[in-house]
Amino acid sequence: MGAVGAANAMAAAIRGKGQSPGARNTRGNRAVQASKSYRDTSGDNTAEGAEALYNSRNTHLRKTLEKHLNLNDMHIGFEQGDGHTTPLIEPLPLFDSIKQTTVALIINNKSFSCHLCLTKERVCFSRGGDHRTMTDYIPLEEVDKVEALQEGHWSITSSPDGINSGRVYEFRNLHSDETLTQSQEGAPVPATLNRSTSDTSGVHEESGIWVNEIMQARERKHLREHSFMARAQKWCRFIYDSNPCQIFIAVLIFANFFIVCVDAQARPDEPNSEYAHLGYYIDKLDVFFTCIFIVELFFNMFGHWFVDFVQNPWSIFDVVVVTISAIALATTNVPGVSVLRSIRALRVLRLAGKLRSLKRIITALMASILPVLNAFVIAIIVASIFSVLGVEFFKNRVDANGEPINDFLTFARAFYTLFKVMSFQVWVDEGYPVLKPTNVTASDGEIIQSFTIDFLVLFYLVCLVISVLWVLLQVVVAVLLDNFVQATQKEERMEAVKRLNDAEDANLKTGGLEPLLKKMSNLFDTSQQLTFGIARLFFVLDYDETGYVNFQELKEGVKKLNCEPRINLQWEDFNIVTEHGELLNHRGELSFLKFDVMMRKQLKVYVQRHLTDVLAIAQRSHNIENQVMISALRFMVLQQKEDNDNDKLRQRVKRIGDRLKNLTNFVQDPGGGHLRRVTFNSSSTSSPERSPMDGGGNPGTHHNPHKPPPPP
Repeated sequence: MGAVGAANAMAAAIRGKGQSPGARNTRGNRAVQASKSYRDTSGDNTAEGAEALYNSRNTHLRKTLEKHLNLNDMHIGFEQGDGHTTPLIEPLPLFDSIKQTTVALIINNKSFSCHLCLTKERVCFSRGGDHRTMTDYIPLEEVDKVEALQEGHWSITSSPDGINSGRVYEFRNLHSDETLTQSQEGAPVPATLNRSTSDTSGVHEESGIWVNEIMQARERKHLREHSFMARAQKWCRFIYDSNPCQIFIAVLIFANFFIVCVDAQARPDEPNSEYAHLGYYIDKLDVFFTCIFIVELFFNMFGHWFVDFVQNPWSIFDVVVVTISAIALATTNVPGVSVLRSIRALRVLRLAGKLRSLKRIITALMASILPVLNAFVIAIIVASIFSVLGVEFFKNRVDANGEPINDFLTFARAFYTLFKVMSFQVWVDEGYPVLKPTNVTASDGEIIQSFTIDFLVLFYLVCLVISVLWVLLQVVVAVLLDNFVQATQKEERMEAVKRLNDAEDANLKTGGLEPLLKKMSNLFDTSQQLTFGIARLFFVLDYDETGYVNFQELKEGVKKLNCEPRINLQWEDFNIVTEHGELLNHRGELSFLKFDVMMRKQLKVYVQRHLTDVLAIAQRSHNIENQVMISALRFMVLQQKEDNDNDKLRQRVKRIGDRLKNLTNFVQDPGGGHLRRVTFNSSSTSSPERSPMDGGGNPGTHHNPHKPPPPP
């Protein structure tokens, strides 16, 4: 019998506990035989692999979840989103792994099948072996100790101050030549290390290999994050991004621009200039500012290298301006290169990257360039059409002497004429295109030059002014203003989001669930998807797979979720979210159903609080439409809670009325067989005591008399 075949036979035999005693005894004997065969085939290590596989398939947690959903669908919970939201629960990073294998994870003296994965940053594993859900991880910097134990066992001790709170993880390498797979549908458990079943020493060697690999990976990460270059880069970034440093750089830029203006006004380089004595000082100051800006550029580049620096357009602008200034300074005596000195005037634009108000204006203008350019191209096309029509209609115009009038002689001349008309400017040596010169004979016989109005040209120019100047150019201005306003509103929305995040951070000082709820609100579309996500979250939090989650498991589990900022759950928060112990059992634990109720209620409360914060921001921005809309949404959410409470109250009153009616019928007709049996209290015959089988009772909604346990 193969190793995995024996494991499956033993698991199938033990699963018969819900049948008749005879069948259970038969299946129990088969389980014992399968276990013996498994041990005989592969040894103790393979037998532990069979036990780990069986325990992973038959925990109370999995049985509880299987009653309400498909476990295969559970592993895709909270993966929905807009495509840009990072998952709340990450899959196992198999593609980034340095080493991976399937081991037995020992929890409370029970072995569970677990796929282990070592990356450059952490040790990850998926309890149960489904790589779509990473149930736990240990950052390498928080690995306190890794040691090999006896008989292929080895353990990882986490740091007491880390996210795992000093938890000790114990593993045992499996010894198998076949692949262990999940019993339910879904991704298979990856194969264990492929070696001969007779090679029992390989298990012990593998333990030592894992210990060495984890220790080496921890040392490499420590060198990456705590090397001299890494610490120096972090220090440079902190200094450069500080407000005093940015203010100092802005003052230097403004001072340099003032010196450039003085140089352009005094012109000390001109012969016989009365300010020639200032030239020496201006040149020295130019060298000083250029060197300061070069140092500042390298400081910025080193602190933000590589992605942050390249993705910032103001950093690229600094590189261009400072580079051209350095070239102009190094080639002062080269003919023709001195024109680069005029680039110094562009340094003042760097202020836009330092001051928020200027940055907002420049950003809005830059965002408006492309839409304005599209509208401007349309205006140019219409003006060109009018130029072509002008050449066709008025190219043969002549003056009183028979000389041709050059206003519409060619396309370029016609476009130039129309440009003068649109700019409302006429040069003195040129006449108005709408006037046609003529010769008039005076009474004394003298010929006098006069002008007559060419109404055809006048009509042509009026059409031009209306279509281009009054319509299209106004469209260009309107597009410019519209995009400028949109860019400004975008900046204001970003600031509003920042204020909203600050308002949410005020709720995090005691370690609430707001980051988790904020993440959850973007990762589902339907109630069914929310159920899958909550089940997957419960699966991750229930470390020992007992089917219940206590305060310590919840506190340690939410620390490892992909939330920002990291959640630090306190006992006061746990007491609040569990409704002061109403959702807990007598051991102070949450079942899956109660956990689902808790998360749905907290998500609804988060939405209500979020609407309140957004309403406050809308009132501050004086946006009446948004205020009304948000107020209506907030009222609908609150009213929904009140309606639900009223529905529950009406249902309870209806159940009590039905029971009283049944009780009355039973008293009047004791022999009626259609009524359920009702037993009466010895103290009072007017208040019946319901049997546990009474359909009127709802064991899921009764009051929990147990108070929450004291804080750990």
